[in-house]
Amino acid sequence: MDIACCYYPTTVAIVDDDKRMLEALALQLANTAPCLTFHAPQQALLFFKQNYHATPFTQRVLLQPEEDKAEHRLIDIDLRAIHKQAYNPNRFAEVSVLIVDYDMPEINGFELCQRLKQHPFKKIMLTGEATYDLAVNLFNAGIIDKFIVKNTPHLLATLLDAIHELQQQYFHDLSTLILASLTHHPHHPAACLDDPAFITLFYHTKQQLNAVEYYLMDGFGSYLFLNAKAQARCLVIKNTEDMHAWYETARYAQAPEAITKPMQQREKILYLHFDEDYQLNPRKWLPYLHSAHQLHGREDYFYALVPSPQHPPSAPIIRSYQDYLDGLS
Repeated sequence: MDIACCYYPTTVAIVDDDKRMLEALALQLANTAPCLTFHAPQQALLFFKQNYHATPFTQRVLLQPEEDKAEHRLIDIDLRAIHKQAYNPNRFAEVSVLIVDYDMPEINGFELCQRLKQHPFKKIMLTGEATYDLAVNLFNAGIIDKFIVKNTPHLLATLLDAIHELQQQYFHDLSTLILASLTHHPHHPAACLDDPAFITLFYHTKQQLNAVEYYLMDGFGSYLFLNAKAQARCLVIKNTEDMHAWYETARYAQAPEAITKPMQQREKILYLHFDEDYQLNPRKWLPYLHSAHQLHGREDYFYALVPSPQHPPSAPIIRSYQDYLDGLS
């Protein structure tokens, strides 16, 4: 699986006029994702029109995209905005998946999905046997992303698998333009982002850390991982050219040998986390050097798993997913 620019737990919205079915689904999904429930399609429409204010992270990351040619897009990317999404305390309230029952009065599931098509969240339709062919047509037309027949054996397990798949797809779709720009940048491509060797390392690290969130931090391919308690670790990666460039910066600034020598020999990797860190004189980089490991992919990379840096007074606090869930109960 490819890597998205970021991922964080998101909310599932369920619309069903059968209140018993609605409550049962919400209860069964409670351990998987926060849920919003609506017992009428009109109620859902009103909420998304008047009360839903979450915006996809791409609206903060992509700066004034404009078409140059039909096959080429020039974009300006604020990479720091991806990382700063971790400081958004309302990020978990963002809806990534909408589950709708087809057979509802006044507004059926198809009409509801049509009227909410401007939202990027993925749509699952629950259908009966009688509307199976219609659901196939809606899926082929791109109006819904999945459909599940209500009397499917192991309905809950099927629904949970669909939610997990579409939540991942939600972030991958939002990341497509950003990643394409980064991996094909003419001057400084982040080649590791689509390198199978790095992708394997990324998912191994995510599992090792029990991470529930991750955020791209720079154009080299470094990521911030957060577990449910917002304990942070950073996977820092650079290629040989990047390592040499930072070494040359230190050497030009006449940094001491304790800094330049391990950088020159690729034994240490430099990681500057906060904006103010980049203002430091290279002679003060020693606390920001970390043991480097080599990764062989399509090219050679160097990486380090860095403990969470201490927050400066100016940095906001990251709200944990566990804290968010506790606030809902």
